[in-house]
Amino acid sequence: MENAMETVGRKCVAEMAAFERCIVANKGDGRACAEPQVALAQCAARAVPLLQTVKEQCGPAIRAYDECMQKNAQKKDDELTQECTPALRTLWACTERVKAEAQPSS
Repeated sequence: MENAMETVGRKCVAEMAAFERCIVANKGDGRACAEPQVALAQCAARAVPLLQTVKEQCGPAIRAYDECMQKNAQKKDDELTQECTPALRTLWACTERVKAEAQPSS
Protein backbone atom coordinates (compact mmCIF):
# COMPACT_ATOMS: atom_id res chain seq x y z
CA MET A 1 0.00 0.00 0.00
CA GLU A 2 2.95 2.35 0.46
CA ASN A 3 3.47 2.51 -3.31
CA ALA A 4 -0.22 3.31 -3.71
CA MET A 5 0.04 6.22 -1.28
CA GLU A 6 3.12 7.50 -3.08
CA THR A 7 1.26 7.32 -6.39
CA VAL A 8 -1.72 9.18 -4.96
CA GLY A 9 0.66 11.76 -3.53
CA ARG A 10 2.24 12.31 -6.94
CA LYS A 11 -0.91 12.24 -9.07
CA CYS A 12 -3.35 14.02 -6.74
CA VAL A 13 -1.25 16.94 -5.54
CA ALA A 14 -3.92 19.60 -6.11
CA GLU A 15 -6.70 17.55 -4.50
CA MET A 16 -4.55 16.67 -1.51
CA ALA A 17 -3.51 20.29 -1.03
CA ALA A 18 -7.12 21.51 -1.23
CA PHE A 19 -8.22 18.94 1.35
CA GLU A 20 -5.34 19.82 3.69
CA ARG A 21 -6.09 23.55 3.38
CA CYS A 22 -9.73 22.87 4.21
CA ILE A 23 -8.83 20.79 7.27
CA VAL A 24 -6.47 23.49 8.54
CA ALA A 25 -8.99 26.26 7.84
CA ASN A 26 -11.65 24.33 9.75
CA LYS A 27 -9.38 23.49 12.68
CA GLY A 28 -9.34 19.77 11.92
CA ASP A 29 -13.09 19.40 11.46
CA GLY A 30 -13.20 17.02 8.51
CA ARG A 31 -16.99 17.21 8.34
CA ALA A 32 -16.64 20.70 6.88
CA CYS A 33 -14.47 19.36 4.05
CA ALA A 34 -16.69 16.82 2.32
CA GLU A 35 -16.27 18.31 -1.15
CA PRO A 36 -12.45 18.34 -1.27
CA GLN A 37 -12.41 14.94 0.45
CA VAL A 38 -14.61 13.47 -2.30
CA ALA A 39 -12.40 15.05 -4.98
CA LEU A 40 -9.32 13.51 -3.35
CA ALA A 41 -11.00 10.10 -3.10
CA GLN A 42 -12.02 10.23 -6.76
CA CYS A 43 -8.53 11.20 -7.84
CA ALA A 44 -7.03 8.42 -5.71
CA ALA A 45 -9.39 5.86 -7.25
CA ARG A 46 -8.30 6.95 -10.74
CA ALA A 47 -4.61 6.99 -9.80
CA VAL A 48 -4.63 3.60 -8.04
CA PRO A 49 -7.51 1.32 -9.06
CA LEU A 50 -6.61 -1.07 -6.21
CA LEU A 51 -7.81 1.57 -3.76
CA GLN A 52 -11.31 1.41 -5.21
CA THR A 53 -11.26 -2.38 -4.90
CA VAL A 54 -10.17 -2.07 -1.27
CA LYS A 55 -12.97 0.42 -0.60
CA GLU A 56 -15.51 -1.93 -2.16
CA GLN A 57 -14.33 -5.14 -0.51
CA CYS A 58 -13.27 -3.72 2.85
CA GLY A 59 -16.06 -1.16 3.25
CA PRO A 60 -17.42 -2.63 6.50
CA ALA A 61 -13.93 -2.74 8.04
CA ILE A 62 -13.22 0.84 6.92
CA ARG A 63 -16.49 2.06 8.43
CA ALA A 64 -15.89 0.15 11.68
CA TYR A 65 -12.45 1.72 12.07
CA ASP A 66 -13.74 5.21 11.22
CA GLU A 67 -16.59 4.83 13.71
CA CYS A 68 -14.18 3.68 16.41
CA MET A 69 -11.89 6.65 15.78
CA GLN A 70 -14.81 9.09 15.91
CA LYS A 71 -16.35 7.49 18.98
CA ASN A 72 -13.04 7.59 20.85
CA ALA A 73 -11.62 10.83 19.45
CA GLN A 74 -11.65 12.55 22.83
CA LYS A 75 -9.69 9.80 24.58
CA LYS A 76 -5.97 9.85 25.27
CA ASP A 77 -3.72 8.22 22.68
CA ASP A 78 -3.14 5.04 24.68
CA GLU A 79 -6.89 4.59 25.27
CA LEU A 80 -7.64 5.29 21.62
CA THR A 81 -5.03 2.73 20.61
CA GLN A 82 -6.47 0.13 22.97
CA GLU A 83 -10.02 0.72 21.73
CA CYS A 84 -9.35 0.91 17.98
CA THR A 85 -6.41 -1.43 17.36
CA PRO A 86 -8.68 -4.46 16.84
CA ALA A 87 -10.63 -2.60 14.15
CA LEU A 88 -7.38 -1.43 12.55
CA ARG A 89 -6.04 -5.01 12.50
CA THR A 90 -9.24 -6.19 10.82
CA LEU A 91 -8.93 -3.44 8.22
CA TRP A 92 -5.25 -4.25 7.63
CA ALA A 93 -6.03 -7.96 7.15
CA CYS A 94 -8.74 -7.11 4.64
CA THR A 95 -6.48 -4.80 2.64
CA GLU A 96 -3.71 -7.39 2.61
CA ARG A 97 -6.17 -10.04 1.35
CA VAL A 98 -7.41 -7.73 -1.43
CA LYS A 99 -3.85 -6.85 -2.38
CA ALA A 100 -2.84 -10.53 -2.50
CA GLU A 101 -5.85 -11.38 -4.66
CA ALA A 102 -4.95 -8.56 -7.06
CA GLN A 103 -1.38 -9.83 -7.51
CA PRO A 104 -1.00 -11.93 -10.66
CA SER A 105 0.05 -15.50 -9.94
CA SER A 106 3.61 -16.36 -10.86
